[in-house]
Amino acid sequence: MSAILGPIHYWLYNKIQFQDNLVKSLASKLGCEEVINVNTQIGALPGGDLQDIIDEGNIHGWLQDKIHLVESRLSFVVESLCSKGVSMEQIGEVAYEVGAKSTVLTPDTSAAEAYKFLNDTLIDGMPCDHINTLQVQEVDLVEWCRSRNIHEEYWNEESRALNRFDLIRDQLIQGLLSTTELTYVNDNNRVFKIIGRD
Repeated sequence: MSAILGPIHYWLYNKIQFQDNLVKSLASKLGCEEVINVNTQIGALPGGDLQDIIDEGNIHGWLQDKIHLVESRLSFVVESLCSKGVSMEQIGEVAYEVGAKSTVLTPDTSAAEAYKFLNDTLIDGMPCDHINTLQVQEVDLVEWCRSRNIHEEYWNEESRALNRFDLIRDQLIQGLLSTTELTYVNDNNRVFKIIGRD
C-alpha cells in the first residue's frame, strides 16, 4: 500500500468498482453493443491496482472524478437500454442478480451488520458529503435518512420522474440481502429501513 493511500481510499474505490460491475453486467446482458458505446461516449474505469493508477497528488479529486464516471456510466447504459425498449423490470432483474452474486451475508446477519455491508458496498458520494444520516441503529432495526439525492444529477428528466435510479438501487439491495432473513423498506426514496425478524 502506498504511504499516501489509506484504507478509506481503497474502501471508496471498491465501492466505485462495484457500481462499475453493475454497469458492465447491465450492458453485457441486456445490450451487448452498450459495452462499446458507454466506453466510447462516457469513458471507462481504468484497470489495475489503485496505487498504480491514482493521482497521488490529487487523491480526493481523482476519486471524486471516478465517482462521477461510474454514475454517468450507469445512467447512460440504463437510459440507452430503455430507449431501445428494455423494461425497467428486466434491468431490475439484472441488478438483483448482481447483488445476489456479490453478497457475503447469511441468514444470521443482523440489521446492523447488513447496513454496514450496504454502506461498504454502495456509492453515495464522497464520505464528506454525509448523504445518509442514521435515525435508528439497533441490532434488528436500522433506519436512515437520505439528505439529498446526489445521484439525480446524472439522469435525464424522464429518468428522474420515473425514479429509475432508486428502482435499480432497491433491486440491487434486495439482491444483496437475498441470503438473509431481513426486510428492506424504502419509504418514498427518503427514509430507508432494514428490519430483522420478529
